[in-house]
Amino acid sequence: SLEARQRRALQAELKEELRKKEMLLKEIHHRVKNNLAVVSSLLSLQSAKSKDDFHSNLFDECRQKVNTISAIHDFIYRSDSLSEVSVKEYFDALINDIHEFYSTDDLQVDFETHLGAIVLDFDRVLPVALIANEVLTNCYKHAFMGRSKGKIYFSLTSRGREITLSIKDDGVGFNWNDLKSESLGIEIIKGLADQIDAEYSFEVEGGTSFTLNFVQLHGKA
Repeated sequence: SLEARQRRALQAELKEELRKKEMLLKEIHHRVKNNLAVVSSLLSLQSAKSKDDFHSNLFDECRQKVNTISAIHDFIYRSDSLSEVSVKEYFDALINDIHEFYSTDDLQVDFETHLGAIVLDFDRVLPVALIANEVLTNCYKHAFMGRSKGKIYFSLTSRGREITLSIKDDGVGFNWNDLKSESLGIEIIKGLADQIDAEYSFEVEGGTSFTLNFVQLHGKA
């Protein structure tokens, strides 16, 4: 009986310690999100003070990347898990945020999304989100030039532990390799893909199609 009481007391103590650590981690994510919000505001102010559209757009693109990272910390802070993010909930929000950020009165872009019931760990979701942000940004900037309407197909699906991100537009078929001289997009995507041991490819046919394949760390897809 004494051993049982001691065991229950120890279990209660360990449970309380775990709760405190989870609260601390949530607070860290919350503070990181708030700090990134300050960085985003500073970039916005700097963009407003830029003397030409080129530099203003650079600051705006940096601000969107910061917002993408901030949103992940916010999702983890508000979720039950401190290490994983629901794909559907997060990427629905990301797509909506990018659409609002880059849409104009002169261009109407419709999205068709297919998001599987996938949960990604933090080490995977951040690079994938930044890659998706880069691809979608270039879709808005280059795919629909001279057009008033366009469509983007966005899917993130799984087959066992293998995850596939696919983004395709029905635009003019811009060549990503031609963007190297004017954008860091390819370098950013390559660096992030290497970080998660992913393979990616571009195809230009009836628009531009981007595919990213990687393996989930813990087999929770």
